[in-house]
Amino acid sequence: MADKISLSFSHHGRFHTFDFPPSATISDLAQRIYTSLSIPQAHQKIMITPKLGILKYPFPNPILPLSSLLSKKILLLAPLPSELSSLSTASQQSNKPTSKTPTAKPS
Repeated sequence: MADKISLSFSHHGRFHTFDFPPSATISDLAQRIYTSLSIPQAHQKIMITPKLGILKYPFPNPILPLSSLLSKKILLLAPLPSELSSLSTASQQSNKPTSKTPTAKPS
């Protein structure tokens, strides 16, 4: 049995390859994407073809073995970290209360 497995996927036109122990799961992949690419698990959608489709966190089968995905095409659908920070800033600004000046009532 191999000491490690290598899993490759693409994200925004770039290919990434991560090494894992043979017992690694889809949850391990999501955690590695977070630690290596700074994309939180809640923003990750992993498209696996053929057959599995789009998986998003929390996964329906969090213990899905990565070894079962080695022959599949994997695409990470997620914003870039820079896009996430700009979305966060925009969201914070839109949630700020606006001060309204009282209008005079006609007498």
